[in-house]
Amino acid sequence: MVTGSGLCQNSILGCYGGTVEEPDDQTRDSVRINKQIEDELNKERKKNKNQIKILLLGCGEAGKSTFIKQMRIIHSGEEEGGWTVDEREQYRREILMNVIQCIQILLEEMTGSLDSSLNNTAGRLKELKPDQEKDQAKLWEYRDNILAIWEESAIQETFQRRNEFNLPDCCRYFLTNISRISAPTFLPESKDILQIRVMTTGVIEYNFDMDGRECIMIDVGGQRTERKKWIHCFVGVTAIIF
Repeated sequence: MVTGSGLCQNSILGCYGGTVEEPDDQTRDSVRINKQIEDELNKERKKNKNQIKILLLGCGEAGKSTFIKQMRIIHSGEEEGGWTVDEREQYRREILMNVIQCIQILLEEMTGSLDSSLNNTAGRLKELKPDQEKDQAKLWEYRDNILAIWEESAIQETFQRRNEFNLPDCCRYFLTNISRISAPTFLPESKDILQIRVMTTGVIEYNFDMDGRECIMIDVGGQRTERKKWIHCFVGVTAIIF
């Protein structure tokens, strides 16, 4: 008599004279893929333990992007913030775009009159497209007259009324330094980069090292039309700064 404990010592199939089947290719692939997924998840968990993720929220022009640049400069370990040449060239284009925007706003809002010798240059400046590199390059040609326009009493009076219209905060800094920043060989330093004012659209991540830990700062647009994108940024966040 065979006892229950002696039944099926190898497999249930063995009870009925069957054999143990080897897993087919599809089963082996499923096991392999599952193991790869588990390994990736484990790596991600270990990585997240050494990661700080900070989400910056706030209204437009609150200084979120500037704050991130300051953090990057502080933690870069380099005097000039560790900017790459490509980054500095992009910032140069943004600076020249700001210059054109500022001078055009001032000329548009001006109620007085310029010296007659500056009227031709003022007319040409009004026609420039801020985001066009060929127009940005013309600032070097107009640099002396731009400085003269900036120093005109009618423009200074307009600048004093800047609370009445939307004028970028960088206006005084860039127009005062027009001869330096419009030079064809100019590459901005950290002090120039911190003055840039460009509207953030979408969601942008900045990565840098903070005391041996990876820090990810997430910058999102602050305008009303951009705020619906905020909800997608809260996953895995360590802290929120508003």
